[in-house]
Amino acid sequence: MERKFKFTKASVAKIPFSPGRQVVYWDTYLPGFGIYTSAKSKSYFVQGRVNGKNVKTKIERTDKISLDDTRDPDDPSKRVPGARTRAMDIISKMAHGINQNVERKLEKRREITLKEVREEYFRTKADLKPNTITTYTKLTDLYLSDWLSRSIRSITKEMVAVRHSKIGKEKGIHPANNTMRTLRALFNFARAQQEDLPENPVQRLTSTRQWYKTDRRQSIIMPSQIAAWYQEVLKVPNPDQKDLLLLILFTGLRREEACTLLWRNVNFEDRILTVEGTKNGSSHSLPLSGYLYELLKVRKAVHDQGGSGEFVFAGAGKSGHISAPYKRIKEISEATGIKFCLHDLRRTFVSIAESLDISYSALKKLLNHSTANDVTQGYIVVSVDRLRGPMDKVSRRILELAEKTGPAEVIQLRDRLGANNG
Repeated sequence: MERKFKFTKASVAKIPFSPGRQVVYWDTYLPGFGIYTSAKSKSYFVQGRVNGKNVKTKIERTDKISLDDTRDPDDPSKRVPGARTRAMDIISKMAHGINQNVERKLEKRREITLKEVREEYFRTKADLKPNTITTYTKLTDLYLSDWLSRSIRSITKEMVAVRHSKIGKEKGIHPANNTMRTLRALFNFARAQQEDLPENPVQRLTSTRQWYKTDRRQSIIMPSQIAAWYQEVLKVPNPDQKDLLLLILFTGLRREEACTLLWRNVNFEDRILTVEGTKNGSSHSLPLSGYLYELLKVRKAVHDQGGSGEFVFAGAGKSGHISAPYKRIKEISEATGIKFCLHDLRRTFVSIAESLDISYSALKKLLNHSTANDVTQGYIVVSVDRLRGPMDKVSRRILELAEKTGPAEVIQLRDRLGANNG
């Protein structure tokens, strides 16, 4: 329904709300200027054609803006444009091919906040792992909380330098570096969408060499320590935690890869396990050594009896799989005097593999390291079957270092299965 009359302060005030339907009123004084009503509000708008297309642009609710210009109560010398003046400005822009709706979106885009960039980054990056999302959220919430509501383009190089130093002094060098790496990733993402954004402010840390220097962790379980470590692991009462530690040592898998291993990706017939969603984005297949085959066979039999879900290491939490057993790791470290983390087991695996003179190509394939920047490696295709020999050699060497306790472990696993059957 449409009605026409000359808009005045009094006539606009008399326009009724329209429950259940929208009613449009047109100003006879300024063509294209109107008011549409709903159940609880009345709003000024302009309608016209821009480059051959009909365009409708909202100005503001009638209770938020006056019809005609007014004076600023704090500074009477300043004029506050009313709805009619703003309508005339929009109509003029339409005549010159300018769509005010598009302009507003662009302006809003220019003022996008750090929090909005973060959420859009999470939505857009389909291959992001849950752990990455958790880490990015935690770092920005903890150390950049007062920046989240700021326009990302308002974050300067000086602000970055000061905040990086502050986090480093108060919380440590690792949180400081990781927070700024997160900010750098978010800013680069925003800059790819807004070419007029300034240079990434985190670049200041590189230009002025302000990044905190951190030594890459190189710790492993030494060959002379493996027997003590292995025997202590065998004593772990929780079979899931125990088998997880052994699987990582005998495969070199990353923590998340091992914890999220799926039964559908364990091929007992061909003796192959496959990990999906790895760090470099590709699937990773490894042959099963005899030791790993026995370990997983026993777990599968227990799983089939209990129906404990799709994960090899099922857990009671939301994820459905086990998480890193940090408390158990601490107990083993205290009992043996061997301090280690799960990634140390991966380093131990590759250290043992390297000591056996396994080829560089096979090592990279065993660890699923990317060959994107290695031209020669890009031409070498290493099949899973080609890895059986290297995998068996590593397993045998680990068992030798553990004083050949492997067979006893297999017996223990079978005994556990028998106990579960009983």
